[in-house]
Amino acid sequence: MEKEVNGCLPFLDILISKNKDGSLSHSMFWKKTHTEQYLHAYSHHFPAQKMGVLNTLATHALRISDNESFDKERSHLLNAFVENGCSRHLGQKAYLKASKNALNKKEPKERRLSVHLPYVQGTTDKISWILKRYDIPSTFRPLNTIRKSL
Repeated sequence: MEKEVNGCLPFLDILISKNKDGSLSHSMFWKKTHTEQYLHAYSHHFPAQKMGVLNTLATHALRISDNESFDKERSHLLNAFVENGCSRHLGQKAYLKASKNALNKKEPKERRLSVHLPYVQGTTDKISWILKRYDIPSTFRPLNTIRKSL
């Protein structure tokens, strides 16, 4: 169990702080045992994987930190990126991508309901015709490919 210390309470990876005016602020919380070790720039990983680590950390900092603590977290992570062999330019690129993604929130795609039916001549055709009236697509499979349930 965590207890509040000096008006700060860590919760998961967020440090929640009580301000003098009674409002709350939040920033990233790093445990004392955190080593700042990520995929090193010279490791034998695909470049997209290495960039993915930077992007993930930048997005994480952007989502968790409030406006007052964001600059501190950004410089903290940029230094960690440099210590792991990355150029500062790649860190800046990760933050630029994270901020663009935060501004361009996409609506989730609406899932369309579809039905997979065993094909039985005469019967499945009629069911498919009824479903089509409700804009529900249907696909057919031969009867022998569908497992029989007991």
